[in-house]
Amino acid sequence: MSITVKNILQKIFVQGFYRAHAGMFIFLFAAVFSSCFFVNTLGELPPGTYFFWHFIITITLVSNPLMIALFLLLSLFYAFKNQQFIHQEMQKAHHLFLFYSINAKPAKEQLRVWFFIELSIFLPLISYTLFSVFIGFITHYYLAPVLIVVYVIVLVFLCTCNIVRTLNKLSNDKTLWFGKIFKSRKPFFTLYTHHVLHKQKSVFFLTKLASLAIIPIIFYNYPALKDDLKTSCMIIILMTAVHLVLVYQEQHFNNRYLSFAYNFPYSIAGLFFGSIINYLFFLTPEIIWMFTYFQPLNACVLLLSGFSLLLLMRSISFSPSLHLFSFLKIVFLVLCLLFLVILYNFYWTITPLCLLLSYIIFRENYFYKNPA
Repeated sequence: MSITVKNILQKIFVQGFYRAHAGMFIFLFAAVFSSCFFVNTLGELPPGTYFFWHFIITITLVSNPLMIALFLLLSLFYAFKNQQFIHQEMQKAHHLFLFYSINAKPAKEQLRVWFFIELSIFLPLISYTLFSVFIGFITHYYLAPVLIVVYVIVLVFLCTCNIVRTLNKLSNDKTLWFGKIFKSRKPFFTLYTHHVLHKQKSVFFLTKLASLAIIPIIFYNYPALKDDLKTSCMIIILMTAVHLVLVYQEQHFNNRYLSFAYNFPYSIAGLFFGSIINYLFFLTPEIIWMFTYFQPLNACVLLLSGFSLLLLMRSISFSPSLHLFSFLKIVFLVLCLLFLVILYNFYWTITPLCLLLSYIIFRENYFYKNPA
């Protein structure tokens, strides 16, 4: 295929992808390099460890199974955004010539050119994985960097195959191959989860990034916290509070799309506990980490504390005429009270108190509101 066609594809899809997601790249760049900058404020570093601490994120990636899993998940999200962008660009009228020009070439040549385009789009991930290989071999971690590189290359190849298949399939089926995996019946209480995955992926991604960043920054830098249930409870409450932006948006989703559901014959208890399905999905990475890092009993205490806080704030969010600023003030007040309770070693009362209050508030507010 001629170099002109390659340049056209690169201009449409590669440059267009970077322009469309410039905000995400700026955020990731700032998050990574600011950690290297502010490490100087932690005090004087021992000799010979300055290089290590400036590249702590990369070293943790190649040595910590949890961080490896997080990076693989973020890479999958990156591939999803890549496929979503290319699919949307293909549907534009002024790009329909791709269906008739590129398809005239043999499938092998199409794969070769689109593989080059995908490599260009995946360049930030590829650069970071190659750097992780360098750091991994220096620190004698060999298997994880190689697996990460293989994983990214496989993602590039799968994305390439999906693009070629889409271009050669002239139909009205606009479902991405990622989305077809989750095509199934949707129970009523999981509709908000599907809404978040469909319309609020960026918010969900940033929420998980902020929540999971607490784990390596705090728990793995201070391993003594593993046996300090009181302090761990405070940190888990903080991790849970990061998800309150999703909790607040749930009531807007219910008012806008599910206002008819107020007439459904569900019991108060069923409506109250039904949202736990959504929160189980939102907190799946944190739940897996809790039960692998803490003792099972401590993990249950911390998990129930986090869930009870989410249910309490969800019930409060259903209060009539509650605006975002008022909700944030209530969140701040509740967190302060919870921290005081934990400080005086009454953290075991958080779950029953929050559940009781949340149920009472939910029962009083759910059916008495003005849908937006």
